[in-house]
Amino acid sequence: MIECDACKDWFHGSCVGVDEDDAPDIDIYHCPNCEKTHGKSTLKKKKNWSKHDTGQSTESKQCRTAVKCSLKNYAAEPFQVLMM
Repeated sequence: MIECDACKDWFHGSCVGVDEDDAPDIDIYHCPNCEKTHGKSTLKKKKNWSKHDTGQSTESKQCRTAVKCSLKNYAAEPFQVLMM
């Protein structure tokens, strides 16, 4: 069941074309009668929990900066590598 935010009447989702899985994503619901005077229903804004998420899959993400270095950079003073 879904409540119209304008007239406060309750409707079966199947009777007004609202899928049960989509109902949690609706922010403001207007029934077919109230849609004429109050406008269409609106969906909740999706939250992006990752500030670095570009919407691309992980396979297509590329590094932003390439880093080139050799191991000799890590074996410099004061920490020398001793070979035995």
